[in-house]
Amino acid sequence: MAYFLKKTRNKKGTYLQIYESHWDPERRQTVQTSVRPIGYAEELAESEGLVDPIEHYKKVVKGMNEERAKRIAEEKAKARPEPERTGDVTPLMHLGHFPLMAINESLGVERDLALLQLKSGLRFPVHDLLSSLACARAVSPCPEGGTSYDALPQMLGVRTDFSPDQLCDGLAFLGDEYEKVIECYNAHVKEVFGRDTSSTFFDCMEFYFVTDREDGTDPIVEVGLVLDADCIPIGMKMFPGNESVKPKLKGIAEGLRRRYSVTGRTIVVADMGLDCADNIASALPAGDGYIFSESVKNLAKQERDWALADDGTWEDVRGRNGELLYRHKETVGEFTYEVTDTDGKAKTVLLREKRVITYSPDHGAIRKAGAKAGYNMFVTSEEKMPAMRIYDTYHRLRGIEETFRVMKAELEACPVYLQRQSTIGGHFLVCYIAVLLLRLLQSEVLGDEFGSEEIMEF
Repeated sequence: MAYFLKKTRNKKGTYLQIYESHWDPERRQTVQTSVRPIGYAEELAESEGLVDPIEHYKKVVKGMNEERAKRIAEEKAKARPEPERTGDVTPLMHLGHFPLMAINESLGVERDLALLQLKSGLRFPVHDLLSSLACARAVSPCPEGGTSYDALPQMLGVRTDFSPDQLCDGLAFLGDEYEKVIECYNAHVKEVFGRDTSSTFFDCMEFYFVTDREDGTDPIVEVGLVLDADCIPIGMKMFPGNESVKPKLKGIAEGLRRRYSVTGRTIVVADMGLDCADNIASALPAGDGYIFSESVKNLAKQERDWALADDGTWEDVRGRNGELLYRHKETVGEFTYEVTDTDGKAKTVLLREKRVITYSPDHGAIRKAGAKAGYNMFVTSEEKMPAMRIYDTYHRLRGIEETFRVMKAELEACPVYLQRQSTIGGHFLVCYIAVLLLRLLQSEVLGDEFGSEEIMEF
């Protein structure tokens, strides 16, 4: 479980809520639950005198996660016996990374990465650094600087003798060459496990880095991910996050497809915060699609009445023990959108799409304050995709995004490192490879029987 700040953009402004994410063993997916509604950022700035409400509540959420981590560590310490010690060294060692190491070795990328680093002048194997950090990121998420001193020495079978300079230089090299490294992995993943690219999914994430820059600003990075039909990563693109990503979605997705030779149909999956009518309108003529999540409270009255109506068309989805997990219903029709034409003028178009409304009794019980609690809508071009698959696909990608965020949550390496674009890229590549190996273990080896959080806890 982890807390995060959810930002929902609509005509009134940016609505802030604190959510928690945890793995539901019955549904076999990550579930997100509202913990605390906060309000609109624009109103909070005036009513609470906050210069930057978003940054303020990000710090609140960070504190909640730190307190949670401290509480869990204390509970674990009480639950296990004190190990025998020789001096200040504990004999306890990490073993959980062995499945990821086995998958990484089966891919056989070591020779490719050795060739890639020939002209770099680095005198240590970049492959060893990358695989060690990726495995450490999965079993013991912590800053890369902490990884070299705390996590790696306690991991059997991985190289641990990297100096701070090697760590920094290696991450910088990996950041500069991250797209080529991903290409190497892709070739071997396809050879060993195969790839289903009949359809692919595209998602975007935003990250902030905390530094001690004199100008008081922190770097913002947008990360675009393309995943295959099994939600296994294919490619990643990093770009500055100081501009709105909405107009770039189509270009980013197309660039990733060209870079990684993806020929299948791409479906953009995102919150409505990334949704704009122009992106939807441009996706359909290109043969692509979309699945967006929309808040019921933002719907027009006619749609909201349909969404909330007990009209006998609801279908129940039950767990193994027969308990109600969620309900859903759907409709297909033509809906009005305002788009911008090539001359920059606004016009109204009708787009045919499917809309799926879901209701979670757990969320409804938790949030009794509003009549719309527990309801959510998915807006999609995929008319023939079953409602349950739409629901599962959206939540699976949100789960992958949350895994990325868990791995990045405690990243506080030396601020001078974080001011280098190449080293920031290296950090993200480490997380990408860790997520790739986790998804291969989760999907190809364990048949999606366990969630990412369960595997990382193991």
